[in-house]
Amino acid sequence: MFKNKFFASAAQEDGEPRRKGRVYAAIEIPELDEGLQPYEAEPVYLECVDTSWLNSFKVSENGPSWSKLFQMAPLSVLELTSYKLPIFPESSKPGDIAWFEFGYEPASSSESDARIYTNLLSEGTTVKISFHEARPLGWAERGGIGDVAQALAKYNSSSNSQYSLEKRLARVSTAGGVAFYDVGQGACQAAIDNDLHIPQLYVDFGGGVLTNKKTFPDGFAGFCFTCDPMVILSHWDWDHWSSAQRWPEALNTPWLTPPVPLKPIQLAFAAELHERGSLHIWDGAWPGTITAGAVTIERCTGRTANDSGLAVTLRRRRSSPKNCLLPGDADYACIPSVVAGESFNALCMTHHGGRLHSPTYPKAKRGAASVLSAGPRNSYRHPLFDTVVAHLEHGWSLPTGTALSGQRPCHVLVPWGGRPHILQGGCHAGRCATAVSAIAPANGKITKFARRSESAM
Repeated sequence: MFKNKFFASAAQEDGEPRRKGRVYAAIEIPELDEGLQPYEAEPVYLECVDTSWLNSFKVSENGPSWSKLFQMAPLSVLELTSYKLPIFPESSKPGDIAWFEFGYEPASSSESDARIYTNLLSEGTTVKISFHEARPLGWAERGGIGDVAQALAKYNSSSNSQYSLEKRLARVSTAGGVAFYDVGQGACQAAIDNDLHIPQLYVDFGGGVLTNKKTFPDGFAGFCFTCDPMVILSHWDWDHWSSAQRWPEALNTPWLTPPVPLKPIQLAFAAELHERGSLHIWDGAWPGTITAGAVTIERCTGRTANDSGLAVTLRRRRSSPKNCLLPGDADYACIPSVVAGESFNALCMTHHGGRLHSPTYPKAKRGAASVLSAGPRNSYRHPLFDTVVAHLEHGWSLPTGTALSGQRPCHVLVPWGGRPHILQGGCHAGRCATAVSAIAPANGKITKFARRSESAM
């Protein structure tokens, strides 16, 4: 279970308090297309921590008690529904974190200009902004937020565990293909073995949150941890790790992650992983790319969190030409293998089919398959028509989407050398939804693959 109530499960979540608040709020400076304003066509969310709490927070120099303290941080998300996003600090650039102080008070829907969420899975409550003040660039680095980030980097550098992590990755079986799970507006993929068709490695562990919580399928029974799969986190956006909030068992497996951004919610989630010894941060001691068995991980080269995370390529086996690119939300121009001209058999379209900032696209091999992970009727309007069309123009097939069927969850399985199939999980006597129990090829015929009894577990 999580220590911080911001990460409480939906069953534990007890509604939003109706009271005044004062918070420090963080938002990343985005990459912008020419002529667009920041967050012009998307919801505006800021990560918040209570001002009084942060002003009194001090990182202990005598031990790791900082993480236990940060597990108690009063966190929230502030959505600006009609309140105008303040101007970013002068000289800020994409990837910088801008900080503001906001005050708000309860308000009716008709009078409100914002919404506050005290849990990623809550409905939120309407508020009216009473004031905002900008903080200078570098403000957080000089205070408690910066101290926590430095401590996380110090105590969780994966350079100390690189050898053991590579050995673990080298043992991952990918022979059954790649599964793309229906988690609503989010992302979660897995390498699947060829014997029992269960997850051997998760790449991201996300799902729909906040306004997009409704996109997460109600019938999702749970995740499979039979083979003790580790998690590779592409980047720290909530919708790429939030299913750990729904199934906290995931906190006990190793997580290989990019560096943690200087934002309070990501730092608090990282503190939860740190407390369990599960956090392994890919830092400067690692090479830009590693290959361990059938798994290749690349550090992306961009400036923003989306574009500087980890991209993963899975292969049928180490020397196989059959490959699948899992880019997270990275612009393709920031993925070294794509820039180098590598071609792929399968692809999860980056950023849920959202807006990209460069004309670079991965090369598609003959018969290549593409998949989209996006929630139905999500607030970002993903996938964008122009993005899908651009993939088609670069040789990719029309994507198979998670949640394709009205009977959800509806996952997608791409077997090596085969066309995408939709699937539902259901082994372990119905306790999980991610191990393959049946798949449906394009002709609609159901083929049973694996349905294990309790005695086989």
